[in-house]
Amino acid sequence: MRIYAPTLKRRAELAEHAATSYGLTATAVETAEEAVREASIVILATTSQTPVIDTSWLAEDCLISTLGPATASGSEIPDDLLTGAYVVTDARDQHLADPAALLPPGGAEAIIPLGQIANNEVRPRTDGCRVYLSRGLAGTEVALLTALADAVDG
Repeated sequence: MRIYAPTLKRRAELAEHAATSYGLTATAVETAEEAVREASIVILATTSQTPVIDTSWLAEDCLISTLGPATASGSEIPDDLLTGAYVVTDARDQHLADPAALLPPGGAEAIIPLGQIANNEVRPRTDGCRVYLSRGLAGTEVALLTALADAVDG
């Protein structure tokens, strides 16, 4: 696990917390690019109104979970991230309530509600660029990461 935060102190604290609390091997890195370059899973948890990553840094087969802003007026993700991506959200109505909500090229209909996947109504894509727009339903990140960990542990 590679961890980036804007300050050295915060990076070190997060890496230490991951190691001591969860037994994870975590490395604090100097740049956001170093943290996400060719990673298979990227989690963004910022309040930034400007993109904190560049799509050119991402692996072709990558899951990106974003907890921060996702509007045309300000977002932690670049506008082009949703182009060609399989986009899922825990609360599509909440995301779309903002008139400036970022949308994939297919529009609102191209955003898959997480509930449809959980109910086996939609089979999720498991390769390529996948973006999870967390819009605030408590616990979805925990459930998602638990499912990912279970899949990796096989």
